[in-house]
Amino acid sequence: MTALIRLLCPQCQSVVSVPDAAAGGNTDCPSCGKSFPVPTRYTPVVAVEKPPDPPAPPPPIPAESVPDRPPPPPGLVELSPQTALVHPASGYTHRRGLSVSPLFVAWAPVVGLAVILLLTCFPWIGLFPGGYSGYTQSPWGAMVGNFTSDHVIEDVLRLEGPLRQRVRWDWVMVPYLLGLIFAVFLAGAERFLHRRTSGKPPAAVAWLGSLWTKRVPFLTALSGVLLCLIVIQVLAGFGLETGLRKVLANKFAEARQNAGNVTADLNRIDIKEDMELASYRLQTTTWLSLALLLNVLVTLALLGRLGFEHRGPKPPPRVVVEY
Repeated sequence: MTALIRLLCPQCQSVVSVPDAAAGGNTDCPSCGKSFPVPTRYTPVVAVEKPPDPPAPPPPIPAESVPDRPPPPPGLVELSPQTALVHPASGYTHRRGLSVSPLFVAWAPVVGLAVILLLTCFPWIGLFPGGYSGYTQSPWGAMVGNFTSDHVIEDVLRLEGPLRQRVRWDWVMVPYLLGLIFAVFLAGAERFLHRRTSGKPPAAVAWLGSLWTKRVPFLTALSGVLLCLIVIQVLAGFGLETGLRKVLANKFAEARQNAGNVTADLNRIDIKEDMELASYRLQTTTWLSLALLLNVLVTLALLGRLGFEHRGPKPPPRVVVEY
């Protein structure tokens, strides 16, 4: 079958079919009779070019000719391949991490201080003869030189009268309890009334003035002072403890006077006095231990709060354990 080429006559615009062999010559239009050229058939040819050769590697630069590198920007710490952290490290198969939450660090002081204030309503020291709660003293009682007694124990020991004559108020508890109340108020106001780190205080605490802008450092210092005060009180002894020691010292005063300077007799009296003191089972309570622990944690949380403010936009620190 002969292939045909369909063309359009340039004179009369009629469609003309010519054989494929007429390509490149002339043909006559059957409608108008005029001749016009027939274009040659186009045969596309794909030319495959050879890709260019890769560039030759640059010659090595001698070590002595390498220019000095500029100093790194501030804050950039480069790790060598030997000190780079590998995940997991050699010899370890598991890795667990925990990020320190800024929200937890911000709320820990107000919660901890509030719990410590609640713990002051419980006895922090007491006499527990035979395992029974006989005479106990809370921080508020120590502040005013008061204590509570159990009537059953009192019927047996008859110790309340001599104790009340010798138990004195503990002045350390005055600044401690007043400072604790103010710390709870300031920490609560910082969380509930105004959460910005700068600016004017809200109307509810406008009287704080310029202290408001430095409330976190002030709370940190105040928490440290409260911790020091409670440690001083524990080392010096609460009023109930010193009162009991005075009662026993008065009880054995005549025997010591009769012993004179005889060392053996004085040692015997010391042993009897210590044995009687041990029989009363004078000891601090779990509430005091918990208050001490919370005071330490509050101080650490406030120090962490200051650290977060100095970190700026950096991510929170993360503790990683590999095993």
